[in-house]
Amino acid sequence: MPMAACGGIFSLLLGLGSVWVGVTVYRADARRRALLTTSEAFGPLESLATMRLWLIAWLVMGLGWACGGVPTVRYVIGDSVDVPATAPLIDHVIWVSFAVGVCGGLALLLTWGVMYSTEEKRWRASQPVMDAADEDLLDSNSADGSLVSLRFTLQLLAASAPDQLAHVLPPQRGHVAIDMVEGYEQWASAVPTSRALTDEQAHALQALSAVFAAQDQAEHPTFWGDAALVADARWEQVRQLARAALVAVAWPVEVPPRQQDVGWEGIA
Repeated sequence: MPMAACGGIFSLLLGLGSVWVGVTVYRADARRRALLTTSEAFGPLESLATMRLWLIAWLVMGLGWACGGVPTVRYVIGDSVDVPATAPLIDHVIWVSFAVGVCGGLALLLTWGVMYSTEEKRWRASQPVMDAADEDLLDSNSADGSLVSLRFTLQLLAASAPDQLAHVLPPQRGHVAIDMVEGYEQWASAVPTSRALTDEQAHALQALSAVFAAQDQAEHPTFWGDAALVADARWEQVRQLARAALVAVAWPVEVPPRQQDVGWEGIA
């Protein structure tokens, strides 16, 4: 098979792949956006118009690549492609659509990138930021840093599902539940070496740890998915225990502030 013909088949597959990427990401964002509609502390990062532009860009580019593949397979001559002047008008239109679609799709993606970057900066600027005192305590080598990190993870575990999901920037989204539990286990295990706990405080932390220990990832995989944060009653139990732990340690039960320009797990 001539190399150009192989290129035509690849172009067709590339077009279908581009459409798949655009639709898949757009549908995933739509599902996430539905979970965030009740959030009070944090709203969606990007606007609906921006995500629609993302979808349109990939659809246009996918159509362009597909249009390039059809004439390439039909009119391949050796290792080159030449659509003859006598070819049907539709073939000329398809061939021109190849260049227009690919270049137009790339231009739309560039525009999307600019819009997304602008909205991300605006979104970050609207979020509460840790004050200087808390930032100084975030040194993981200090006992106080462990306490601030534990307070952060407990407050996030105690937050509502929309606030938990909205608190984390991409690319961390998709593993919010796992990241929260791993963060809690890391800092909860460090607390006994950094300060003396009362029996009430120790029992509150142990009760929360026991819930996570009982949810083996292999036996209870649904517990660890982000959808479970909204629909699984076990996560309501987690929130109640996290609130009880915050009260026991005399920490405020509130959605934790985020650090500027980093994801929440950057506190570690």
